[in-house]
Amino acid sequence: MTGAVLDAVLAELSMLDDPNVREANQKRGDDHGVNLTRLREIARRWKTQQEISLDLWATGDTAARLLAALICRPKEFEVDELDTMLCQSRADRLGVLKDYPTPPKCTSPYARAWINEMVSRQQRA
Repeated sequence: MTGAVLDAVLAELSMLDDPNVREANQKRGDDHGVNLTRLREIARRWKTQQEISLDLWATGDTAARLLAALICRPKEFEVDELDTMLCQSRADRLGVLKDYPTPPKCTSPYARAWINEMVSRQQRA
């Protein structure tokens, strides 16, 4: 992606940043102010664009990363790439869950193990 295209996409995301949405998202632990419906509209315009998604992800901006997740081709990533992306995106927030008891009716018996693994990876990084 050319720098001009990336700048244009980031500028559009910046224009869509809404203080009210940001406040609501921050209460849920998210650090972006872009309405997800608007984000999906941008993704529909771009369709699937693996190269663009990689450039958006590399910015580190949460809204850009959400858009990248919507327009990427997941099957084109290697396991190590997905693992790195997961660690970059959410592992820092999982620390608050490390002592959280897994509910008895949890649909995944591995949820507790997954949380512990992600927390330990973040601590090693």
